[in-house]
Amino acid sequence: MKHQVSLTITSLLALLLFTIHYAQDIVLGIEPGDTSTYIGVLIAVAWLYPVVVLAGRKSGYLINLVFALLAVLMPVLHMRGAGLLGHSRSTLAFFPAFFWVWTIFALCVAGALAFLLSVHGLVSLRRAKLRSSTLGG
Repeated sequence: MKHQVSLTITSLLALLLFTIHYAQDIVLGIEPGDTSTYIGVLIAVAWLYPVVVLAGRKSGYLINLVFALLAVLMPVLHMRGAGLLGHSRSTLAFFPAFFWVWTIFALCVAGALAFLLSVHGLVSLRRAKLRSSTLGG
């Protein structure tokens, strides 16, 4: 189950990048720094649960697949309307803006890999189930 270890590492990396990116959104004023911040916390917990607790199970692969797909769509969500940096583009210094953009793209790449590994895990489970039903009956 080498792909399961790869999926766990990739998903944890994507989750780390998500939390860094979400924190940057708050610091840069793109997201409000109020009680709605707990939405990001809930997203992180909901993504961490299948990675840690449901690893190797069909439900874990499916939930991780959804979060990985959302990670892949992150750049699209930020590129709508006013552009990648939104309304605060002119007020950002180069390095914070560069790091903010880099985390979006790194999150997208890690999400794409986690998505592919989740699909691979689901296919492997299906093959194992078909093999066991063929051998058993």
